[in-house]
Amino acid sequence: MLNTEEIKWISYYGKDISAISCSFHEKLNKYGFCLVLDEYGSDKATKAQIGILDTVLEVQTPNILLICPRHLMHSWYRCVVTGNGVDFKMISGSSKAITYFNEKASNTYIIAEEALEADNPLMQKFVDAGLTWDLVIIDAGLSTSGIKCGLYTEHLKAKTNKLVILSPVPCGYHQSYDEIKSLVKALLADENKANAVDDISFDEKSICFNPYTPVMRYFDKSVYNGEVARNVVMLEYEFPQDFISNSRRLIDIKTGLPLYAQGGNVFEEYGLEAKKTYTKPSYNIADVQELRQVDKKLDCFLTKLDEVLKSSENRAVVYCVTGSTIQYLKKVISALYPNINGLLKIDRGDIFNTRYDNFTNDVRDNARVVITVDKIGSINPQVKRFTHIFNYELPDSPVIFEQRAARHGGRNEQSREFIVMCDKNNLFDARMLSKVLFGKIYKSIVAGLPGRNVLFDLPNAAQLITDAIRDLQYVCSYTGEVSNCHDLITQFKGDYNISPSIDISSATKTHEYTKLKLDKIYRAFGLENRIKENTSTEEKVLKPMIKEALERFSGALLYLDDQQHIVALGGTALEECLYSEQYNSYKEQCSTLDISAGIKAAQKAFENFITDNKNAELRLCVNMLPDTVKMPVLLNSWRYLTDNFMIQETFRQFMKKYNEGVM
Repeated sequence: MLNTEEIKWISYYGKDISAISCSFHEKLNKYGFCLVLDEYGSDKATKAQIGILDTVLEVQTPNILLICPRHLMHSWYRCVVTGNGVDFKMISGSSKAITYFNEKASNTYIIAEEALEADNPLMQKFVDAGLTWDLVIIDAGLSTSGIKCGLYTEHLKAKTNKLVILSPVPCGYHQSYDEIKSLVKALLADENKANAVDDISFDEKSICFNPYTPVMRYFDKSVYNGEVARNVVMLEYEFPQDFISNSRRLIDIKTGLPLYAQGGNVFEEYGLEAKKTYTKPSYNIADVQELRQVDKKLDCFLTKLDEVLKSSENRAVVYCVTGSTIQYLKKVISALYPNINGLLKIDRGDIFNTRYDNFTNDVRDNARVVITVDKIGSINPQVKRFTHIFNYELPDSPVIFEQRAARHGGRNEQSREFIVMCDKNNLFDARMLSKVLFGKIYKSIVAGLPGRNVLFDLPNAAQLITDAIRDLQYVCSYTGEVSNCHDLITQFKGDYNISPSIDISSATKTHEYTKLKLDKIYRAFGLENRIKENTSTEEKVLKPMIKEALERFSGALLYLDDQQHIVALGGTALEECLYSEQYNSYKEQCSTLDISAGIKAAQKAFENFITDNKNAELRLCVNMLPDTVKMPVLLNSWRYLTDNFMIQETFRQFMKKYNEGVM
């Protein structure tokens, strides 16, 4: 008969128990905390699931808290419930919400980071009961400027025995790691383990796979094989010059700024006659043809999409920023491909893995084109299945642009196309790429920790950067000499999507702002001593400097040093950081850890059970388990059966047979 120690390992069935996953398991148990700073899009779901299962299997009545952005709560819920079989309750920020708290029972919660600041009694109840969390998981994966350490130290009033922090951008470009160290010390119950955070060096050595640090900054195999660059495809389009000059740009009367700032939808940016067709509730083929004649970007996009859809194996995700553009593309695609069932899906939140939805083992979400927004997470396996990534509208942040490339994982990265659209008019996507994204390039590189940046993989990156710098030099010079230049300042705000919170209302303030911005860009590329202050650099002089820097960055991982220069880590230096003497031995050790050996043993023992029809013994064994462990074991027993024994039944059918003893 199986004992409870053997059967519990079946709970891990279906997890990607790679060397990295086993390393996470080992580090969390050894250090009490793990800072998972891996590249965005790496498999953080498995790490979180392993941390939760470890806790549930070790503690009789576990107390677990998972904190994430509000819009990812349902995704995490489905991840831990249908992935692990561990029941979690979602906690809102309302003071009147039911808190489901019992100090003598298990307390497992998912709470939005926004709700931590709300008047929610749950945290105080937990403290008043004198309890300590067994595990706290903080998902800060969508952070673009660093972890909000103060939010957690102020509002998480109880300590935890184990702590997991997930964030590829742990701190802003101008910040230090002191706040993260303070966060670990504030939350971890074991002071000795917490103080170990002082010994961590957040530097280029963090990417090495070794056992002597609780920090994980690991990449997929492609990077370790030297394939750093993404497969970027540039699609160029052009509007006739007279079309632009004869069209009226839509401006906010109060501010003088464009009503539409993303540069990707000409119908939202200009007042055009064809807008009557554009605003129709649905389109027919004739409507689409009319729109394609006007909107050269749409025509370019549809030509490529038609090529993609010729292969039934291809799946495309189309990133947009505004709801109007999402609806525009939805109506166009629906009109062009009316006979392809289930072709299109609109996703404004998260892309869920529906394999175990309702515990039926069916995959029902087979949409080949998904139009979505940037706030989707990277938790579910379904985001890894796309073969083509379209950037129809561009975000304001270069960090978010990198998330689009990294979210879908490293597997098949060299064949997956990352498609960027760029106009030759330098008014639409070209403006966004040059002035908005490259204009903030210094914000997209992490201090100390090597990473990638898809912007540098663009084939016309040198020209885009050169154009941005020369334009900034002009604005800086002009506002430094002319005090009355309201029109230029307004145009500058619109071109660079300057936040309303930034005060550049006068020529002096605009001059200082652009001067500071230029200094940061010069430093990023190592040009601060090669370009004279308050001067304009000719393109033939500046562009070779930029090309020289981009050649250094090619095939390398990048990080910011103390002087805020972008440092390229490539070639032999990269290999020395990636590999160490203990690398191979640690990789081998991880593959033989208890978690890996336990899963293999459980699967073999479970197979023997099924072969010998010992279902009654299985019931006896499961009944001996704590209540919190029974469901993970049963759920993954069903999963093992359906995957390996061709048993086509829902989890409900499985449980009915199990309870009746007729499995």
